[in-house]
Amino acid sequence: MGSSLATTGLINPERKGSGDMLQIPCNGNQVFKVALYNKEVRALVKDNQSHDFFDDQWADTHFHEIHAKDEDDARRRVGERYPSVDGFVIEQVAPANS
Repeated sequence: MGSSLATTGLINPERKGSGDMLQIPCNGNQVFKVALYNKEVRALVKDNQSHDFFDDQWADTHFHEIHAKDEDDARRRVGERYPSVDGFVIEQVAPANS
């Protein structure tokens, strides 16, 4: 997981909270906070079932801080790591300092 996070620019993945950034933005990038969950896991957990692959914790919103040029770039990078075809939903993307 560490190497794929580095290639997408994701840093400091967290669940239900925020914390200190692990890296300082560079090359003109900004830091964005992204909220996402897995809709398939959420539906299964609601029916007291579990997903065959993803952990039940993906029913809850997770927060990631990511280096990106802008909001669209942040969405693209997160979408590469957590694709919508696998049930992931990006709830929100916002500058980390807001």
